[in-house]
Amino acid sequence: MKRASQIALSEEERSVLRRWSRGRSTPARLVLRARIVLAAAEGRMNRDIAEELGTSKKTVSLWRRRFAAGCLAGIEKMRRGQGARRAFRPGPCSAFSTRPHARSLPRPRTA
Repeated sequence: MKRASQIALSEEERSVLRRWSRGRSTPARLVLRARIVLAAAEGRMNRDIAEELGTSKKTVSLWRRRFAAGCLAGIEKMRRGQGARRAFRPGPCSAFSTRPHARSLPRPRTA
């Protein structure tokens, strides 16, 4: 049977996690991660944490492991390739030219 990582927090880490877990302007994903780590530091099981926070055991296990590996930075930053998507910004293209003559349609010829 797998054992969950033991979490030991310094006073500074505990203070930061509490602030994140209560912050109104803190992103929701970071609030959840902070609450997971705080509950794990109390020695609670993944199943109980997941049930209380309304998430899956897999999610609790993931953030517990990431905190054990990277402390606060492990749960704060996103992995490369994840997170907010960039807005589409078209580059220069002849089909979408912004020059005035490219936007006007040719006039139909009359006989």
